[in-house]
Amino acid sequence: MLRIAVWTIACVSLGIALGTVEVFGKTPVQHVERVWKQHGPRFGSGLEKVKGEASEVADEVKKKVAVAQSSMTPKPTEQHPVADRTAIDELIAKRQR
Repeated sequence: MLRIAVWTIACVSLGIALGTVEVFGKTPVQHVERVWKQHGPRFGSGLEKVKGEASEVADEVKKKVAVAQSSMTPKPTEQHPVADRTAIDELIAKRQR
């Protein structure tokens, strides 16, 4: 319990320090914001490219699955003679009594 309290106090203190202590005239948070505004769009463009490629692959897979499902033949149904069906019905009737 003491460890959790110490780590919580340390993390909160670090957050307050990053937001209030000035380094070279600005807080560390302001420095990070400035760098993000200058270089952030470059990082985001790669992400958009990956999202686009992923959606294209997903569309291709959906098309292939649809084609595969449409070409599948239906499963055969079981066909039992009338004598077998009556025998099964008699067994079920005996068990229900």
